[in-house]
Amino acid sequence: MAFALPIPRRMSKHTFGVAAVAAFILIFSAAEARAQDVRPVELERPATLEPPRLPAPFRASSLVLGSLYVSTAVLQGLDAHSTLSGIRNGATEANPMMAGLVEHPAAFIGVKAGISYGSIMAARSIAKKNKPLAIVTLAAINAMYVVVVHHNYQVARQLR
Repeated sequence: MAFALPIPRRMSKHTFGVAAVAAFILIFSAAEARAQDVRPVELERPATLEPPRLPAPFRASSLVLGSLYVSTAVLQGLDAHSTLSGIRNGATEANPMMAGLVEHPAAFIGVKAGISYGSIMAARSIAKKNKPLAIVTLAAINAMYVVVVHHNYQVARQLR
């Protein structure tokens, strides 16, 4: 019994033959590459081994800043969600700078992500010189957004 490969209808016999030869060459050239003699490379070792340096321990202020960074991003996401929920239920955007963007949800979410990123980067810049000021600044921004998000969800709930 002879084994025959089916030739696709749009491929000529010549093209199929060239493809078969190319596949054959690729398969067997790869096999030869694997069979080559490989010698291990000897690495020079340093005379003394030093233990790895561990990062400085986290300070409480760094932990607080990290949680504020996360909460800033989460609150921006909740603001976008609550705003778009309110718009779907018939509310209007009170912020004139954002009023035109709510008609384009992807652009609105992108701007909210940019605001989140900008707030976090500004706080990181402030923290390099004055960590307590950065903490107070982000806490104030986040507190404002908690009020905004709460208000947006209340409006969206009332319009259902």
